[in-house]
Order: sequence, then C-alpha cells, then structure tokens
Amino acid sequence: MSEELIWNYSNDLRANHGYSRNYLISHRSGVRAFLRWLVSHRLKLDQSNPQIVQDYLCFYRSSHRSIRSLYGALAVLKRFARFAMDKGLLTQDPTAGVYCTWLDAPGGFFNYQGILRKIYNRPAAMAKYRMPLFEPYLEEYLNGLVERRHPKLTLLGFLPPLRYFHLYLVHRGITSVLNVRLGIFRDFLRDFEAHFKRRHRHTWTHDYRRHVRRQVRNFLIFAFQKQGKDFQPPTRLRNSQTLPTDLLYQFLDFCRDHKGVQEGTIAGWKHILLRFRRFLERRNVPRIEKVTPGDLDAFLLALTKRMQPKTVNSHIAAIRAFFTYLFLHERFPFDMTRCIEYPCQFSRSRYPKYLPWPKIQAVLAGIDRSTALGKRDYALLSMLSCHGMRPGEVAQLHLAEINWENSSITLRKRKSGIAACLPLAAPAKQALQDYLPTRPASTLPNLFLNHRAPFGPFGPASLRWVAAKYLRRSLGDSLPYYGGYIFRHSFAKAMLDRGASLLSIGTMLGHRRLNSTLVYTQIDTKGLREASDNYSDLL
Repeated sequence: MSEELIWNYSNDLRANHGYSRNYLISHRSGVRAFLRWLVSHRLKLDQSNPQIVQDYLCFYRSSHRSIRSLYGALAVLKRFARFAMDKGLLTQDPTAGVYCTWLDAPGGFFNYQGILRKIYNRPAAMAKYRMPLFEPYLEEYLNGLVERRHPKLTLLGFLPPLRYFHLYLVHRGITSVLNVRLGIFRDFLRDFEAHFKRRHRHTWTHDYRRHVRRQVRNFLIFAFQKQGKDFQPPTRLRNSQTLPTDLLYQFLDFCRDHKGVQEGTIAGWKHILLRFRRFLERRNVPRIEKVTPGDLDAFLLALTKRMQPKTVNSHIAAIRAFFTYLFLHERFPFDMTRCIEYPCQFSRSRYPKYLPWPKIQAVLAGIDRSTALGKRDYALLSMLSCHGMRPGEVAQLHLAEINWENSSITLRKRKSGIAACLPLAAPAKQALQDYLPTRPASTLPNLFLNHRAPFGPFGPASLRWVAAKYLRRSLGDSLPYYGGYIFRHSFAKAMLDRGASLLSIGTMLGHRRLNSTLVYTQIDTKGLREASDNYSDLL
C-alpha cells in the first residue's frame, strides 16, 4: 500500500508539475523514509499530526544531516501532505506550524504562544530571537514592556542589540546572564560598536549608542532583580579619616528620624558635607575634631565666589546642623555654630514671580482640549493655578486622594510634612473629570501619567516643561522665568487681591510660618499705590 501511494504521488508530480526525474527520485525517497519511520513507531498515516512530524524531523536531524537537507525533507512532507489531503487520506495538514528553526523548542512553533508572536510574523524571525541564556527573563521583560504600552516599533528596536549581546556572551563562554559583570557589559559595547562600523561603514551616533546602552542595561537590571541581586551594586562612599563615612550616615539618620528632615533636604546635605570633606582633605586637616574657624571661613569664602547668597545659606545650614550634632554627642569640644554666620542678605530681596490673573486665564484658554494630551495638560495647570500647589505636589497626587463627593483633595506629601485637606475648585474638578476618561489604563495609583509609553508617573520636571511650553506659547519670550511656580505665585497674588487673610493664603500654600507668606505682601503694588495716594491727599 505504501509503495503504491508513493508511485501515485510521483505520477501526480510528473503530470501536474512536470518535475524532472532526479527531483521525483528525491521526493519518493523522502516520502518513503517518512512512511518507514511511521511503521517503526507503529503509527498510520492518518494518525499524523504536527507533533509527530516534528519528532520525525528531530530524528532526521540526529543522523547528522545538513541543514539544507532538513529544509528539503520538510518541503517534501508539506507537498506530500497536500497530495494526501486531496486524496482524502488526511483530514488535516500535519505539517502546519512545523518549522525547522523551532525543532529544539518543546512542542515546536505550534505550541509556542509567547510574546514574540505579537512582535514578528515569520516563524524564522521568532526563532532568531529565541535566546537560551535569556529565556527565564526575556518573555516576562517583554510582556512588561507591552503592558506599559510600548509601541511595536520600540520592541523591534530593542531586540537586535539584545540578540547580539546574547551571541557575544555565548562566544565568551558565559553560561548564565547572572554571570555578567559591568566590565563584560562595557566590553560588549565596544565590540558592538566595532561590528556596527564594519557593517554600516560609519560610526554610531550618540543617540544610538545611548539607546543600545540603555536597553541592554535595563534588561540586565531586570534579570538581576528577579533573583534578588543588583547588576551594578550601589557604590559605597570611600572612607576618610577626616570625616568618617559612618559618622556622616549617623548624622543623616539622626536628621531623618529625630528632626523630621525631608529626604530631598537630606540628599542635599549629604552632597554639601562631602564637598566640605574634600575641602578639608585638600587643607590636610587630619580629623573633624581639628577643624578651626579659619577652615570654615576659607570654605565659605570659596563658595561665595561662584554661588548665589541663597545657595551659600543652604551650605551654611547643613554645616551648622552637622556641628550642632557633633557638639550634642560630645564629638566636638565646643559649639562651632557660634563661629558660623550667614552672609549679609537683605530680607525678602527676592520677589515672587507671578502674572495677573487674566493672563493666567489666557494661558489656560490657549490649551487645545480636544485631544487627550490637551486634556491632561489643562488638568495639570488647573490644579496649579486654582489651588496654588507646588509642581511636586501635583505630580505626586493619587487617584485615591480625591474625594469627588465632598469636592476635596487630601495632600499627604507636602513640603512641610503636614498633610492637608483642601477644597477642590469647580474649574479644576471639571478639568479632572474631562481628563480621567482619557487617562491611560494603568494599575499605578498616580493621577497624572505620561501620555506616551511607558505610561509611568508624571514627574515634576515634566510638569515644569509643560508649564513652560504653554507660557511661551501664550506670552512669548517676555518672561524672565518659565515654570510651574508662576501659577502658584499668581494664585497667592489673586487671593491677596481679593482680600484673603495671610493666614488663609498660608494655609492654602502649605506654609508652616507666617514669614513665608509675608513675602507676597511685597508684590501688592496696587495696594501700595492707593496707600501712597491717600497719604498725599492728607498732606
């Protein structure tokens, strides 16, 4: 029966396609080998399915045949399957979903339903980016990118550098991605740059170099984090006899735990004290206990040559706090803060940056609210202008912090560290209601998200850029300063013009001291002019 079927298949090829004698011989031998393999496994032709065909091809490859002959064997089986289906010997195509490039995968391409199916259409391309060293992490990493709404074009640009990185690791004999160190990563970047130059006849652009470094590094960070490790462990500060690192961290922990200093201030003080330590090392001060008032004067005089008085004051505040800590813990013989004076500076010499309220309304009216981006930007600037919030406070708003029934906002992360519940203004409420239907679907609690993938939290820096964009669009280059604080200061000025008390203004702005609010009385030019006119009438 099998020989008769083989000859009928051969005659069909000769009659319908006009194949040559040698081609017919190769087809007959290929079909004969497949049928014999079925008999040896006690299988019939009508029992054939993709898994059986894949097992046969794996057996065929095990006899050390060439890749070309393997592709030829699969082509013979595909044509024979069509012939058998036309004759009614098969009800389905057993070669569907069988590809030579997927023979080493469990179940073959037919059973693969991974993320690569969403990126590529051809099975050969999918097999090309199946990387054994990365298999425990690559699928999950790519799924994470898709969930964060990265476009397909981004994924297509990410995979080729990662594939070359995989080939580089295999060539170096690395058996696990967790064995990659920072030096290997840097060697790969140099090797890939040389490969790119040989292939394209020109060097990398700066943007492409940054793209390759960022994409591969992000994948390595993800893979290491899945195992509870760090790809690049955080660098520890070098120790110093002048100002020991342990003492520095003890002071910062004390400020955080006992004084309630915010994390941003602690990071700034750490940077300032490290700068102070380097200065003392250059002056050959052996220990912090040997610091003299002359050393402090020299350090502060060097700062005044290149910094504004306000910046110098922040350095002095950090150093005074540090020496107070040393004196209280008996690490310093006397209170050094008596020798540290702030530089001479006029009280309230810096005026708030504000715009008249009609101009703020003109800026908001110039936003195109017909698009999702415009609705988000309008809601952002409405929160700034209608509540006087800081850009960082708006960026850190969560969906759960808005009470729609009571029309209020709960601010848990204010600069003062004191939570506040503020009324939600009607224009801002309407702007938020228009924005929420267009907000990207995400499990993140943040109210405002990026408009494009990846849909992460909207940062304060991005908010400043949005504010500057619409201010320039509405007012041109007439302002000396562009940023989100213009809306905050304009809100305070508008409240002052409408007769609000300084206590109410300070409460809305989140000030702990009245002195912080008094600065807005300096910009009440109209009120000062009226007082001057009334005084002149009395004279």
